Amino acid sequence: MITENLLKIEGFKGNGIHSKIKFKKLDLGVIFSDEPCTAAGVFTQNKACAAPVKISKENIKNPIKAIIINSGNANACTGTQGMADANQMCSELAKELNINPDEVLIASTGIIGKPLPMNNISEGIQSIVKDISYDHFNLVPTAILTTDLYEKKCSCQITIDDSEIKINGMAKGSGMIHPNMATTLAFVTTNVNIKKNILSQQTLLLP
Repeated sequence: MITENLLKIEGFKGNGIHSKIKFKKLDLGVIFSDEPCTAAGVFTQNKACAAPVKISKENIKNPIKAIIINSGNANACTGTQGMADANQMCSELAKELNINPDEVLIASTGIIGKPLPMNNISEGIQSIVKDISYDHFNLVPTAILTTDLYEKKCSCQITIDDSEIKINGMAKGSGMIHPNMATTLAFVTTNVNIKKNILSQQTLLLP
């Protein structure tokens, strides 16, 4: 069964809010797992990658419990300040969720070369964690959009050997897909227990 609405996957919660990065639209999303997750990813090959990419490439080596995504500002070409801001976002979210900063992945998308409005984001982080839930998970695909004309989300549910398998996927991006994702963001969550070496091998097959 394939659906456009995201399924409830036990253990995965989320939320999306307006944190005043954009003028009115949702612009901050969080995905949270009750348990540490095996994680793998594909990242842009651009040597001028943004601070969030550098942090996530390092943190994804660890079990992951949360992802924080903001839209409206890519935190790219922002130098040492951008790196400090991205680390601050991970640290503040980790503190609110009572986890370690290296258990957090981070992604930012939007305007390039402009510092993040960290006061607004810090207030947003404090607000967003208060209402993380299964129902609010469906707000995350909206919060990560930039120039997209509609939400990009999909779910799949199948049964294998009497086990119910659920997969949720969401993405953002109207273009700039090659090579290896470029400025596209995509996040997949599942209740499947996959070993990291197998999951990492599969990501190499993505364009």
